Amino acid sequence: MSHAVISIEGVFDAPAASALLKRLTAMTPVESLVLDFSRARDVYDFAVAVIAHGLASEGISARYRGLMHHQERMLHYLGFETGT
Repeated sequence: MSHAVISIEGVFDAPAASALLKRLTAMTPVESLVLDFSRARDVYDFAVAVIAHGLASEGISARYRGLMHHQERMLHYLGFETGT
């Protein structure tokens, strides 16, 4: 298995989260998946929850990087890992 870092750019809202989830569930499984939001202009909390829960429901483990502090806390409370 391989490693993948997905760089998120621009606005990350619910439609963007749904589109990304569809692409990620269709790709070949990877050992390590990192979603990097450091280049995103606007990241909506609901979209972060959509992608985290969607990936988890598909059995895909991911780490989240470049989020605002309150979004990291939200993921932590929901049981997801952040950081590199």
